[in-house]
Amino acid sequence: MANVNSFSEVVDVLVEQVNIALESVVKLNESITTQDDTVVMSIEQTDPLTGDPSTVFYSLPSYNNVINKVNALAQTMDTFVKGEGVVLLNDGTYRKVTTIPVAISPSKITGVNAPTKFKTRSNWFFESMMSPQLIVSFNLKDKIDDRSDRVVVKRVIFDNYSDEETQWFLDYIVGVERTYYETITYLTEQGKKYWEDEEIQNLPLATEPFTGYFVITDKQTISGKEWYYLDTFYYGQTTDEILLKNHQLTIGDTLRYGNSIWKIDDINLNQNRIHVIPTVGMDHPTINNTFEIYNAPFSTKILDIPVGFNECNIIFIKGVNDDFNIIGDDWSNGISFFTNYLIIDGGNLTFEDYYNNYVSDFGRQLEGQAKEKFIPAFFGEVPDAPVIS
Repeated sequence: MANVNSFSEVVDVLVEQVNIALESVVKLNESITTQDDTVVMSIEQTDPLTGDPSTVFYSLPSYNNVINKVNALAQTMDTFVKGEGVVLLNDGTYRKVTTIPVAISPSKITGVNAPTKFKTRSNWFFESMMSPQLIVSFNLKDKIDDRSDRVVVKRVIFDNYSDEETQWFLDYIVGVERTYYETITYLTEQGKKYWEDEEIQNLPLATEPFTGYFVITDKQTISGKEWYYLDTFYYGQTTDEILLKNHQLTIGDTLRYGNSIWKIDDINLNQNRIHVIPTVGMDHPTINNTFEIYNAPFSTKILDIPVGFNECNIIFIKGVNDDFNIIGDDWSNGISFFTNYLIIDGGNLTFEDYYNNYVSDFGRQLEGQAKEKFIPAFFGEVPDAPVIS
């Protein structure tokens, strides 16, 4: 007959409890310091009825894993506050979250580089009298609000009626930073002629630069990390032509799963598996579903401005607060350049050579007629009939 509550039995139970406590402390300490997703704790225990020993395994989330999920929640809230998120309603429809900040004027635009290249875009007769239209581009990323889709542009066009005047512009205007007021004052003091043109320019619509889908074929926990196996690592650049999947996933790339964003922090190319950490959202990837390459919204803010042949331009820009339709208080410093010296994007033709060989400029004909003060027949008078004597 077994000795119930005997001293030896009490000692055995006490030793077992102490071992469990020690194992718990060790694993809790490990969960605080490890970079793995989980820590596995094994507990040796004895069945009180049969006396048979057994091992029970418990998976503890690591401190690093918990912090990543908390950061993902914080990032999700930041996304909503910035007005970049959507919410799913009970009826299955989505609604965009819009935040209205305090009504303030946009900051002064600074540090925009003068262009060295020009590009073309399709344009026909009455759209702007030049076909194809010639434009210069300015990158306004981080210089205007990400949600803004327009700016105010003022062009000061210097009257370079001779080669000497063009050279004066190159010597004393190009490369010198001046405010709008300083520019106008300087040109007036020097007795120079100029024209001004001001208009609101809409920023062009942007397309997602990359396209790619990755099917989750398997999911395994290896050395405390949860790995996702993908059917491919390749994705392509968005074009109007055939999609060439010539890009490969790397550490630091972001993927979208449902309404959540994940960042790759480890990768094994030989086995087609990745380890990801959450940044936005709480969706959990599962087998046979897909990741998609994620392109951050508002990643580009390109301003395209049409320019003409033999123009000496000084461009000033103001931001627009689209929430309240408020224009910035200050113009940017002048961005000055001579169009004929620009080089076509992706080639070596100068602006002047391209214009002379490929551009039909109907506006230049109208400009010539205006300067010549030519009176068209529509505005003429019917002459008196001659009298024969």
